[in-house]
Amino acid sequence: PRETWITSRMVHVYCLGTLLGHPGSEDLADAALSGLMGELHDKIHGGWYAGRAADGTRLWAALRTTLDPLDALPLSLAGPAPARIERLAPDASWEPVPFETTADGVLLRLPLLPLEPAVLRIGREK
Repeated sequence: PRETWITSRMVHVYCLGTLLGHPGSEDLADAALSGLMGELHDKIHGGWYAGRAADGTRLWAALRTTLDPLDALPLSLAGPAPARIERLAPDASWEPVPFETTADGVLLRLPLLPLEPAVLRIGREK
């Protein structure tokens, strides 16, 4: 996957490299900035996606920052209901996440422990 946080870090590092006169840094900074302003940028709602999977699907990230665990995660989604939702597992495989469609979007049956990140991909096609 192409992750936004890594691409952002690349922009920072290669801009510093450009300022220090390291050859090739400017081109790499430009390429990373193009990624941030292109495929990683959410042009409809503003902000950025968490990243892109190898197949091109957008990735979203969720992080529980309070001390109480969360048994389910409500999401508001525009457009048609998703056909599948998957979570990135520690072994880099994708695991299905059970969910139900609600009037406001979907309710993920995805327990989140405090400070445990979840990277999700949402598939609209079967």
